[in-house]
Amino acid sequence: MTIKEFVPLTAIAQLAGISRQAVWKACQRGNWRGHSLEVRVVRGKGGNAGKQYLVNSTSLPLELQLRLKPIEKPVQNRPKPIARRGRRDRADKGKKRVVISRQWDALVPFDPTTKAGIAEDLKQEIRGLLAVGAAWGHVKILARNFLIETTRSWGFRPSDPASFEKACSIPWTLVSEQLQYRKVHQFRTNRKAYEDSRPRGRRSIEGMRPMELVVGDVHPIDIHLTRADGSTCTAKLIGFLDWATGRVWCDLIAFDTRGGVNNRDVIEVFAGMVEHPAFGLPEALYIDNGKEYGFATYLDDAMTLTVPGFDGPGRSMRVIKALPYNAPAKPIERWFGDFESRYLSTLPGWIAGNRMNKRQEAIGRTVAPYGTFEDFVPAFFGLLKAYHSVPMGKQSGLKGLSPNAIFQQHVAAGWSAIIMSRDEVRASVARRVERTVIQGAFQMSGRRWSCEELWQ
Repeated sequence: MTIKEFVPLTAIAQLAGISRQAVWKACQRGNWRGHSLEVRVVRGKGGNAGKQYLVNSTSLPLELQLRLKPIEKPVQNRPKPIARRGRRDRADKGKKRVVISRQWDALVPFDPTTKAGIAEDLKQEIRGLLAVGAAWGHVKILARNFLIETTRSWGFRPSDPASFEKACSIPWTLVSEQLQYRKVHQFRTNRKAYEDSRPRGRRSIEGMRPMELVVGDVHPIDIHLTRADGSTCTAKLIGFLDWATGRVWCDLIAFDTRGGVNNRDVIEVFAGMVEHPAFGLPEALYIDNGKEYGFATYLDDAMTLTVPGFDGPGRSMRVIKALPYNAPAKPIERWFGDFESRYLSTLPGWIAGNRMNKRQEAIGRTVAPYGTFEDFVPAFFGLLKAYHSVPMGKQSGLKGLSPNAIFQQHVAAGWSAIIMSRDEVRASVARRVERTVIQGAFQMSGRRWSCEELWQ
């Protein structure tokens, strides 16, 4: 009787160019290179204790099946298969069988407890090296020297020092198992990269109301503009993102000379949002720790006052300060990047996000400016209007709808804004400062102030 479908392990090993032991391990797993193997155990010569393993050729990868055809030959007297007994779990299942390496384990005649102690000390040494930023190759060399010295300190005196040092070579698995300790070095030397690489969960906006959580930030606009004196500059965007709807309230600011956004600039943009009937007062405000947000310190107390247009005492707006180096946790940062790449990049004068490697129209010539700040403002808000009306992807949480469409759904369900006038917002964040009136005037921020009331 001719059997061509079942092949011995030696033939498969010869075809694949690997050892018979490797094929046998694949048979034990029942899987090889993604193919489920059909294995049959028969009684016969060779093999393990009179058992011989045969593999159905049709369960092998196709390339091996094609190689196998020329060497198939008849097999007489088909052996009877025997039932495979259920495999018993090893007594040491779940326990590590190699302490450090097979060579070191076999060479060093210490008891298991001592070997385990040395292995733990070695792990601590590897962790320490990775934590201070040592490179992979240096870690293996220094850890090997540590293992040699530690083993000798326990009284081991090798008869062949060369073989002993070779046996102390550090397996790559010992180092790879501790690679997470590189994060310690990154935390100490590059905190921003450490925070950026942290795993983050995406918060759902399901069930959130408009203005339930508003995220504020300041962002530089990567478009060259021209000042009146002919120099170039870029504008700053002061923005507030309504997390529930994806809508953005923002304004632009540019400086005639070098300067930065201050407290007053952010207050004015915030006040404009609060008095607008489609936005209003946020229930919670998530902001940075920068000085330009110092006014927010007074908001919680101010919101407990009875203010015309506000629903009275007992309601307090929560002000949440972002953790340092934690920009990716703010969704407005993602919005900045998306708006830059999808919308602002279409405008002339765009220099991309890398200020140290600005785009060039030609070698040695930077991108020509868009125009003046006054020219840029209407173009920017035209793009912002387009953003609010474009359907978002499903991953945004807006279910394929635009920010405006999501907002209109909330309005239809009965939502309305809680608004305050600009003056009420300014008063709520003002701080009390005492000055002495001298000759009908007082000094404030290096300037002299006076009026008729002070003269009297």
